[in-house]
Amino acid sequence: MDGQQFSEPSKPEPHLITCLASGIWKDGRASNLYCNLRLLYTPMICELLRPLEEGLIEAGIHETDRGKVWGNDCREWVYFDCFIDTEAVANRLPLPPRVTVHAHRGAHDGQERGFICSQCRVGVIGAYEPLAGISAYRG
Repeated sequence: MDGQQFSEPSKPEPHLITCLASGIWKDGRASNLYCNLRLLYTPMICELLRPLEEGLIEAGIHETDRGKVWGNDCREWVYFDCFIDTEAVANRLPLPPRVTVHAHRGAHDGQERGFICSQCRVGVIGAYEPLAGISAYRG
């Protein structure tokens, strides 16, 4: 680490990839360091879900995963470290019928809730339910 000290930004700038890197705080304890990269940011493929993705990023909510996660039926899903209040978001954003709420409460394979576009096969996903320690995004 060459003696460099890192600090965690309070809010990432919009339109940046937020990545998780390993760092060390000034007191020497190991920590997670969120860093923003201006490189390689590709906005959401679906123009209908892009405003939701951008709103989450602008709110400072960290992206935890992006890619093809459930096999050939999915194109790109983006996961965020928050609970997405799908009812509140649906009331704020004009979403056509092809964008639906996705909720999966798996007993063995994870739990998630968000929105998917059936035409583009993309999703913006968060935690299944509100949890202590994570933000709730309402749009």
